[in-house]
Amino acid sequence: MPGPCRWSLGGPVRRSLLFTALPILAACSACGGTPAGPATHTPAAATAARGELDAARARWRARGPAAYSVVVSRACECLPEATRPALLVVRRTDGGAGEVVESATYADNGAAVPAEYAAYFYAVEGMFKLVADALSAGADQVSVEYDAELGYPRRVYIDYDAVMADEEAIYALIDLAPLR
Repeated sequence: MPGPCRWSLGGPVRRSLLFTALPILAACSACGGTPAGPATHTPAAATAARGELDAARARWRARGPAAYSVVVSRACECLPEATRPALLVVRRTDGGAGEVVESATYADNGAAVPAEYAAYFYAVEGMFKLVADALSAGADQVSVEYDAELGYPRRVYIDYDAVMADEEAIYALIDLAPLR
């Protein structure tokens, strides 16, 4: 079965998607975290994936920094403004169960991410919610690589419907660094 780095585009690929996806694919060749199972459409696989999600979320809430920066990369059949890597500055709230994104800027030029696109760039808790929602929705494939030490999702691949083209999405959280 395919691992967390398998993906299929299924349709015409825009150049921006390729340039966004290439760093993610390159990073996948050096996966060093804990991947969740490759297919989640069976009850047993979905249950195992939920268990791994819960364990990873508990590690993050216990060990994650109070504030951090992270580059979020997203690959999908989306507008370029929603796929350019973005640098997020995040403060955790509610004892680590919540978070506030203090700033979101494009990593390539430092320009602010427009408000209408900011919601597409998930910080750690948002990624946990994205994974949980995909599992609850019965997505055909949800593959996650969790950071072994802190538990945050380093890479996420979601294919909601195996027979539908171009609804897959790949996310990567890169260079997570604690802030003072």
